[in-house]
Amino acid sequence: NEESDMDKVLALISLQTAEGYFVKDDKIYSILNIDKQEIKKIGGDLDARVLYTLLVTLALAKKFPELKACWDLVADKAETYLAKQTVPQDIKDKIEQLLA
Repeated sequence: NEESDMDKVLALISLQTAEGYFVKDDKIYSILNIDKQEIKKIGGDLDARVLYTLLVTLALAKKFPELKACWDLVADKAETYLAKQTVPQDIKDKIEQLLA
């Protein structure tokens, strides 16, 4: 039974905290069909909250553009959180390549 895109988006959204970051959860790997080790390798020493927030917000935009109305405010909140953190551009680029 394939999850609908809406189910996937709602599952991802449910991982966001009140502060705006996304928590690390195994659901992320299965929903996005990506390898846990790849993400660990890309993230290195980066704070997991920053890494997973970056991953989920980039993935929402890349994989579910047609559902933007559902995740737009969530992404705004995440962007506000990320703006207060140090986000290395190379890590952002590597995540985008992984999601391509």
